[in-house]
Amino acid sequence: MNNQLLSSLIYPIIAMENDNFLYISSGFLYRKKEKFYFITSLGTILGKEIPSGEFKTKNKKIPTHFEIKLSLFQNDLISVNKWCLPIRLSPYNDDYEPTFYIHPTYKKEIDIAVFPIQANGKDLIALNDFDTVKENNEKKEVFITGFPLFPNQSDDKTSPILEQSKITHQGSNILIMNPINRIGMFGSAVFQLTDLTENAFCFLGLFSGNHQNLKTPPSKPPFIWKKSFIEEIIEGQYKESCMD
Repeated sequence: MNNQLLSSLIYPIIAMENDNFLYISSGFLYRKKEKFYFITSLGTILGKEIPSGEFKTKNKKIPTHFEIKLSLFQNDLISVNKWCLPIRLSPYNDDYEPTFYIHPTYKKEIDIAVFPIQANGKDLIALNDFDTVKENNEKKEVFITGFPLFPNQSDDKTSPILEQSKITHQGSNILIMNPINRIGMFGSAVFQLTDLTENAFCFLGLFSGNHQNLKTPPSKPPFIWKKSFIEEIIEGQYKESCMD
């Protein structure tokens, strides 16, 4: 596995309330029909846990916007300019209409939010460009690469954390896995551990949920929302106000 490539494909997304830092989550770029989309958890965008509705911050602040710095790649995929393309995502426009897509059928039940991204001629690379290895249903080991929660905005957020876990249950739309001891990795990408070539892997889906307290077991196991939901959201392009 090319760890340098993976670390350049997963991005920290910084939730802000005006000029105030709230929390950090993770996300990634996804390509569909030569258009780019930024994928993260819906709870990250709303500032609330899905589906419980609990606020992510003790002061119950809701993000006004999100700061992301994308990587630019050269054609050889070796020369990577990390964090050199800053973008700012606002969840709602001036008319308070959402700027992101959610699932057209399950809506807020699915913890995935999709933002259309304008590449503007930049050399962006999507995570699914390298999703070329077939899923092996017999393999239970997975790994999650994302950005843990940092207490202060000034903390280093340039190196994603790699966590390993195992799938404990396989459903038609979700996978359930063992907890991991990292808060703030909502929206991370989950991969299958296989013998992979240097620039290829099996992307399973989006990570939702984590170990909230290192001393207390989680109230629910983490989910992996399968990547098929991302495709359905992009195809549906459904928007709905989630401000309640």
